[in-house]
Amino acid sequence: RLGGTVGVVYVDAKTLRGDLHSTVTSMLEAMKALLLVAAREESTRVGDAFAKRIKTMEPRPDDLAGFMTLVDHAQTHERSRKEYNNEHKIVEDMYGMLVNYDMRIPAMDGAKLDDLNESVSKFKGDVDEAKEFIESNTPAMMKTLKNDAADLEEELFKVQSTLNQGVFMEANADAALVMEELAAVKATLDAATAQVSTYKRYQQLFDLEEG
Repeated sequence: RLGGTVGVVYVDAKTLRGDLHSTVTSMLEAMKALLLVAAREESTRVGDAFAKRIKTMEPRPDDLAGFMTLVDHAQTHERSRKEYNNEHKIVEDMYGMLVNYDMRIPAMDGAKLDDLNESVSKFKGDVDEAKEFIESNTPAMMKTLKNDAADLEEELFKVQSTLNQGVFMEANADAALVMEELAAVKATLDAATAQVSTYKRYQQLFDLEEG
């Protein structure tokens, strides 16, 4: 039956069914449009993130500080590999869902997704190349770290020695001069303390026992 009387009201089931179908179709189209916008925004965000990660893998520094920055970035990316893969997969799944719903993907979005896939592939390749560079240069950089740490230790010994001579040992030394010399010593010690913290961080990155 396509209709019936309910009390004094006649209900046309055919019209009602048509209205419901139209409503469901409209809701589905709206949901697909929202999903497309969300996929586009997520693709842009993830693409930008991979572009920044690629830049961190490009340097090939020959100095200790630059080299350790590269090591730090490489280790961070290695720890975050699963997270990065999930970000990429979410974008692909969103566009895949749109395809399953027979949604036409605009050319701009298709190009953006292709760019993202290329960035993901390039990033993985850059990480592998950076790891090879790090591995081949680690022995020399570890030696540099050892030498720099020894130089810093010698510098600290010299600073300590200055406290046992000059104005610090003169009973009648000018107080203002003593304060000035102490300020200079403190500045040197503060800088050395910061450098010690940096070297300890380098040792952790090299997985060395802290000295």
